[in-house]
Amino acid sequence: MYRISLMCFGLSISIACTACKAPTQKNTKNKDYRSIMKVIQAFHKGGDIQSVELVASALHPNCQHFFMKGKKVVTLPTKKFLALLGQKKILGISRKLTIHSISIWKTIASAKVSMTNPKKRNDNFLSLMKVNGSWKIMNNILKVKVTK
Repeated sequence: MYRISLMCFGLSISIACTACKAPTQKNTKNKDYRSIMKVIQAFHKGGDIQSVELVASALHPNCQHFFMKGKKVVTLPTKKFLALLGQKKILGISRKLTIHSISIWKTIASAKVSMTNPKKRNDNFLSLMKVNGSWKIMNNILKVKVTK
């Protein structure tokens, strides 16, 4: 009898711990998802209003931006990207943001987004990393399509 009671007690503890653990993992993933959404929205809005501070808050300092110019791959480091933004040479046009997907795996994530205006559509593939508890964009690979 003592043995059965102990086994039942052990089973109760196991079930209780499993029930407690699952919502915590789900809440963490939801929190990460919301944090990534905020980072993407800051990157988007900062570009629209040409706010270096807002865009910089979304990017890791070592982030690279990749795009095609003709048949050549162009790499733009974040420092240069922010300088061009501060000089008002890039962006500054209101765009509609569409987040197609976000995929999270532990401390890395990817997102596929589109930013469109009447003249252009930018399709961006973003890779993100959780650094010191904050999500940052590490790479931005984009394809620009002129619509008009």
